[in-house]
Amino acid sequence: RSAMVSMMVIGPGRVNFSFFLVCARATRASSALRNRAYRIIFSRLDLDACDREALARRGLDRASIEANGYRTLPLRGRAAIARAVIEDLGESAAASIPGIVWRTDDTDASRGWWSLAGSPGVVVPVRDLDGLVVALKVRRRDPIEDGGQRYLYVTSAKHGGASAESAAHVPVAARAMRGTAGRLILTEGELKSDLATALLGEPVVSVPGVSTWREPSICDWNVTPFSSSLRSFDSDIT
Repeated sequence: RSAMVSMMVIGPGRVNFSFFLVCARATRASSALRNRAYRIIFSRLDLDACDREALARRGLDRASIEANGYRTLPLRGRAAIARAVIEDLGESAAASIPGIVWRTDDTDASRGWWSLAGSPGVVVPVRDLDGLVVALKVRRRDPIEDGGQRYLYVTSAKHGGASAESAAHVPVAARAMRGTAGRLILTEGELKSDLATALLGEPVVSVPGVSTWREPSICDWNVTPFSSSLRSFDSDIT
């Protein structure tokens, strides 16, 4: 049993069915294109005072909160956010971004619009080794049913679009430690790795669960200057 780290669319309007087909057949966009789209989304979201205070209570200072780029995903205003992505990338490219979805009117299926998926809550940017935002994870605010997950990827899969990449997450501060750190700590949970990196002063990278752990494939650590790793998953993992 491994030890647990103590860490601490444009619309509404009539449906253009060619748009729907593009969305339904979408493959996931490249890392660079996802990064571009997600940064557009971030530019149109804020972190509300309640969520900022909650992050501070966890142990993150103001500078870390700002550097990590957390945002609050509200319930309303999502069509305008999706429209901004579409205006920048174009409809076909935007349909390949996990989270950009085509919605239809409940009473009139011929009416539809582009929107942004995801439960309301705190958005945690998932960053790769190059610092690109390759996925979005939301810490949900809505009630969690038995067996439900508090953290969920923003994805289009349920709407026939692109699924989110289940990716390793390299915190901003961890990436800055490349070449100077004596070891690399691996854990599960993007927010946990952000917090641990800040509190421990060592690079802590998140992997998306021990069931998907394959050391050679996690962020190509074999070509980084980290000299050792300490695998530290939640205590219920054997």
